Amino acid sequence: MPGRVDWVGAALLAIAAAGAWMSHGARSEAARWYAEVAAYNRSITAFLMQNSAALEGRPVAVFGVGGLSPWSLSAGGYLTKLVGSPNAWQVFVPGADAFYPLGRLANGVIDVLPESKACAEAATPGRVHLIFDPLGRGRLATSCEDALRSAYPPPTIDAWDPKAVSSAQAEAGFNMLFTGTNLGAGVDVSVGGKPLAMVRAKQGRLMTTTVPPGSDVQGLVRFSVDHRGKSVMHGEVKVGSAN
Repeated sequence: MPGRVDWVGAALLAIAAAGAWMSHGARSEAARWYAEVAAYNRSITAFLMQNSAALEGRPVAVFGVGGLSPWSLSAGGYLTKLVGSPNAWQVFVPGADAFYPLGRLANGVIDVLPESKACAEAATPGRVHLIFDPLGRGRLATSCEDALRSAYPPPTIDAWDPKAVSSAQAEAGFNMLFTGTNLGAGVDVSVGGKPLAMVRAKQGRLMTTTVPPGSDVQGLVRFSVDHRGKSVMHGEVKVGSAN
């Protein structure tokens, strides 16, 4: 799909930039990103096939997915072939992004909904609840509440870069990277109270973003790392101090 291809390209550009910061070849980083996406989707596919009997013909709520997956930007035809039956899929996300815009594609069977509505929808008869981690490993949840608690665990931030940029870089906009754990869907970076578009990789251990031009105030770009809309870290980038 055109939208999918465009966002794969954007992801690769960000990962390539991250690779340059981390002294790895950009081509190697792009290949690694493709391999991780493939491994993530293989793991999801294997879980769905192994549990197809439990899912057959039932509505299914999905939690924890991020980036490219069988549910992202999809009408659901592949999932029907995979499970062997038509299902009504509800994918619950902390917030809409490029891979999971809220709503349903035309003629589709996948609804993307805010996770704030997850347990309000739990009265759907016979609904199954699935949770996936950043490696694509799945499990059947015992309830909607169990799924909601377990999906998108809080992140830890080990490092971030850059700490300083030149005035010219701040005026043009610049890339940032964060390393840590659980840096998947549900984790965002905000500047001036506005969430930035994120690209995530390395199975939840790396995320990158681009700070818009002119985001500095009095020589600083102040940012926050947010988890499910709540700040878990504040930081700043000095402007005019880059080496």
